[in-house]
Amino acid sequence: MFVFIRFALPFVFLLGLGKAYAQSTDFCAKAKSIVEHIAEHHFSAKPIDTAYIKTLGNILPEIMDGKGLILNATDVQKMQVALEDLASNLENGDCVFVKEICTIFENKLKAKETILQELSDYAWKPNLQNFNSSKDENDAYPSPDAFVEHLKATLNDRLVYQYFDENPDSESVDLEKLKSMGASMIEQEICQLHSIQSKISQHVEEAILHAICIAHDPHTTWLSNQSSRKFLNAMANKNYGYGFSLDMNSGGNLEVKEIVPGSAVWNSNQINEGDILLSITLDDKKKQFDCNGMEEAFKLMGDDKFIEAHFEILKKSGKIIEVSLTKSKLESSDNVIQSFILEDEHKIGYICLPSFFTSDNYFELGCSDAIAKQLIKLKREGIEALIFDIRNNGGGAMDEALRVASMFINQGSIAINVSKDKEPVLIKDPSRGMLFQAPLIILQNQLSASAAELLSACIQDYNRGVIVGSPSFGKASIQTLFPLNYAQPDKMEFLKITIGKFYRVDGTSHQGKGVVPDIKLENLIFYDDFKEERFLTAYENDVVEKESYFKALPALPLEVLQANSQERLAQHDYFKKLRAINEELKNGVTTTNQLLTFTKLENMETEGHDEKNASFKIALPTYLSEHANTANAQNLLEQIKNDPYIGECFEIANDLIEME
Repeated sequence: MFVFIRFALPFVFLLGLGKAYAQSTDFCAKAKSIVEHIAEHHFSAKPIDTAYIKTLGNILPEIMDGKGLILNATDVQKMQVALEDLASNLENGDCVFVKEICTIFENKLKAKETILQELSDYAWKPNLQNFNSSKDENDAYPSPDAFVEHLKATLNDRLVYQYFDENPDSESVDLEKLKSMGASMIEQEICQLHSIQSKISQHVEEAILHAICIAHDPHTTWLSNQSSRKFLNAMANKNYGYGFSLDMNSGGNLEVKEIVPGSAVWNSNQINEGDILLSITLDDKKKQFDCNGMEEAFKLMGDDKFIEAHFEILKKSGKIIEVSLTKSKLESSDNVIQSFILEDEHKIGYICLPSFFTSDNYFELGCSDAIAKQLIKLKREGIEALIFDIRNNGGGAMDEALRVASMFINQGSIAINVSKDKEPVLIKDPSRGMLFQAPLIILQNQLSASAAELLSACIQDYNRGVIVGSPSFGKASIQTLFPLNYAQPDKMEFLKITIGKFYRVDGTSHQGKGVVPDIKLENLIFYDDFKEERFLTAYENDVVEKESYFKALPALPLEVLQANSQERLAQHDYFKKLRAINEELKNGVTTTNQLLTFTKLENMETEGHDEKNASFKIALPTYLSEHANTANAQNLLEQIKNDPYIGECFEIANDLIEME
């Protein structure tokens, strides 16, 4: 959860890159400032002692090489030794450890390039090598002797997975095509190594700053100038842009992905999804992109100094075109509230909230205001229940989450807050009375986190609605922003520091374990890895003693609802296939056929269930009917109708209505 602080400051990208081994003159001062800020403001800052240094030494390699594809176990040990005198180094302003770590990393980049060159004509195997043994932060890095085999097996799995992802209808592997794709993959890997080598000091310094923060807890972090801008834009409901996203395709090219309706690129009618971005020209300076062009492209497209850019685009036909675009104000896709009406025998409202965003205007409310207005309008439409979808909602502004929760309860405590060196404090309902009284379904998944979990927990504690889906992420901490180098607004950076924890109204916590749903809907078991508790520095689950006041409603008929749901899911095509593939995954995915089944199931997630399984009609509310025939609206309607999780929530809502 995030306590939002607004800053009216100009932001300009800081593009300077350090040369190899050339330590930035202000690195030590910046690192020391970060340590001091954390010591002063963090909820439970750790002393810079032996235990902290050990944790830091485990985290830094993860940031620099999370998959163990550059470093081996001996390299990690050398890095940990280099960090042993961190406290005195910072105090004396002599961060010699940066040069030592740069040397270790540079040598390993060169060694990996040699290995990759030897693999340029490698006969890749058409099946998985170690697909079910991915490395996480608690696994050891490979030994020097095992490193080459570990690298080959990991790259092989990546290649085979990519093959079936791009060829989902294939029943077997075309070895010549696999070899060609492997050669392209090796070229991209080498190109990315060169990109890191060209700015190795920056790469290492930024990794160290991140590690210094994360060694306290997973959500305390340093935000560079660029990251600060992205973060603040993500918290606002609108920002400026050209209106399209990019992704790196298997050929190492920047491919146009989602295009925002109504944006500059949408209105140009010249650029389409699947086109390739070749270059961007700003102020008569042309930038062409290599294998690591994604980051550079985002920098250029997001630079506030320029509102117009010239794009060179490769069309699918092979034709190269040039398009000039001017930025326009866009609604962030993460901050767009969607509402629909699902109808069969009963009329059910549906609202999807991707994040608890705030307004870009200091004097306006954010998502809570928009949700309140939509709830009032949906009530006028005659809905008898509401599905509130917070899947993939990673949280956001705490005050917005509190206002949303208060719409569904009458009065009382919503949560308990514990700040540094202070007694627990009740977080009270900011507005008495319920805005919406009808049956409520909260749909969550493993990526519902923080502020989203506050909402789920509150609704569950008050027996106000049924929580459906999978256990949530398990983050029960609160962060806020602290500016660094305040005197240089054009180079502004921030620290996001954990300043407290929050608990459920009964004093228990969802920290680590998540909010457990009342009715569980199965997901791919791979998603079970997305949990707070998997972070090395995650807080333990605990309880707080604080007398609270809240009056829960009568217990919901959960046993009947669960039985009805289980009966439906047992016959549902999607969930039957899901259970079958999960059983295979539990036993270890090692064959091509199993991988093929897995990739097809992933595609089935987006395709959803068959039309015959969708028991409801779906439409935009009348107050949005003018948009009903737009391509974007029709696409959303189709996605919701084919979503098996929403479909089951619809059935549960009907059960609740019938039981009233």
